[in-house]
Amino acid sequence: MMRVASVVYRVIYLSVLLLFLVALVEEIAGWGSSRQPVLDVALEAAAVTVGFAQCVLVTVRFSAARRGAAWITTSAWVALFTWYCWFSWRGLFLPHEVHTFDPRAARSEAAQHIAGALGLFVALGLFFLSFPLMKKTFSEPRD
Repeated sequence: MMRVASVVYRVIYLSVLLLFLVALVEEIAGWGSSRQPVLDVALEAAAVTVGFAQCVLVTVRFSAARRGAAWITTSAWVALFTWYCWFSWRGLFLPHEVHTFDPRAARSEAAQHIAGALGLFVALGLFFLSFPLMKKTFSEPRD
C-alpha cells in the first residue's frame, strides 16, 4: 500500500513541478534573453536547472537520494520559485492589469488578487516542501 501511495505522490508532485518548468521554459523561449534583465535570465536558467534536478530526484533517485540532497534541491527550488512568482519582472502572482478606472475599485481588485495569489503561493510552497518529508516517510522500512 505504501508503494502505491509513493507512486501516486511522485506522479502528482512531478506533474505540478513539470507544469511550472514548462511554463518557465516557454516564457524564456517566447521572450528571449535580449528583452529582459540579465539577472532574470540567469535566475530563470538556475530555476530550470534546479527544477530538472528536482525532477530527477523525484523520479529516478527517490529512494537512493540522500536526505541532504533532497532538502538542498527542494530549498533551492522553493527559493527560485518565490523569486519567479513575486520578484521577477513577469511576477506570476503580481497583478499586471486593472479592470476599472475607479481608484478604490482598483485597490480592492489588487488586494483581492494578492490575497488569492498569496494563498495559492503558500499552498504550492508547502506542497513543494513536502518532498523531503514524504521521501523520508516512504523510504523508511515498515514492519
